Amino acid sequence: MSVEGTDWGSVADWASAAGSILASVVALYLARSAQRVSATALCGIREISDMPGRSFAWIKVTNTGERPFKVASVSLSHGLMPKKHGFIKMDRAGAFRDPLMVPLNDGDSGHYGFPLDEDNWVSQQASTFRSFLDVRTFRITLHLSNNQSIRIKPEKPLMDHMKEVMTQAKSRTKSD
Repeated sequence: MSVEGTDWGSVADWASAAGSILASVVALYLARSAQRVSATALCGIREISDMPGRSFAWIKVTNTGERPFKVASVSLSHGLMPKKHGFIKMDRAGAFRDPLMVPLNDGDSGHYGFPLDEDNWVSQQASTFRSFLDVRTFRITLHLSNNQSIRIKPEKPLMDHMKEVMTQAKSRTKSD
């Protein structure tokens, strides 16, 4: 195989080909990033100033970008092998939570609060935990209307509360 007679073209041809490929990659990246929403989310324990002594598991999502979106659903997961999944049923707005599928424009926030002294997803989920590994791997996922999702690790006070509920549930089953 001889390479001596092969014409590889000029440097300008190679530079223009590389420039064309780079331009198309940048255009695809910009088009994809324009479709993505920008949001921040958190989950933890909060107290409402009007109700001292009453704590809530609080999920908050804020639109930090220009593209509006809606929170379509909220799901839960924990464990490694096998991973367990669930969802939070929020079919209507409550006293402490906004309804789902409400448009969140730039700077808008959605708040979803669940009293810790009531039977809701916090106590139900924590009572299904078998070990501290389940608590450590617990995550909440917010599913958005544009097929994106935001995965949240709950703050430490909420994780500690769930550990406490888990140990109480274990001690109740041992005493029964």
